[in-house]
Amino acid sequence: MIYTLASSPNGDLFFSGGKDTKARVWSREGKLQYTFEGHSSTVLGIAYDSNTGYVFSGGYDKNAFLWDLEGNIILEIPHDRRVYSVAVSHNGEYLATGTSDTLSYIWNTEGNLIAELPTDNTTYSIAFSPNNQYVLTAGKSDAFLWDLEGNVLKRYPHDATVYKAVFSPDGTKVLTGSWDRTTKLWSFCRRPKYDYLRFL
Repeated sequence: MIYTLASSPNGDLFFSGGKDTKARVWSREGKLQYTFEGHSSTVLGIAYDSNTGYVFSGGYDKNAFLWDLEGNIILEIPHDRRVYSVAVSHNGEYLATGTSDTLSYIWNTEGNLIAELPTDNTTYSIAFSPNNQYVLTAGKSDAFLWDLEGNVLKRYPHDATVYKAVFSPDGTKVLTGSWDRTTKLWSFCRRPKYDYLRFL
């Protein structure tokens, strides 16, 4: 069973992680390129750094790994709880992990902690803004916008668990998807109010 998917910006490579504990790299044509073996349990999150060609993964085993495309572990970041989501900033300078703890984390690429985000619940989705200045998290009933110092700037509310939150490619909008059976498109701004544009 596959739990997470990602792609390279140009769509040439696709990445998957699943219950068999492995992360995989696929070509656009669906041909298996690489298999990464290092997690001891389900791979729940995966992301790609187009600056270095590294792959970032997180899993049920409470670990996050940064890999090169040969399957070598470049960096290991252990956690106290399961790692449900991962992200890499667009400039390749930061990593982010969302866990089943009450915290999410921002790291540099050496594995040093930059900031803790007090999300208060499992973070099912985490993403960097295109300008690398903000982070989106999604979890129980809400998505949140944070700065890189760990300050919450804005809330995007739903009536049930939010499983996905992403920025638009130009960074002007936020899209959230929830168990309340709605997908909402929001205008992006740092003001505390949360005006959404429309339901989708």
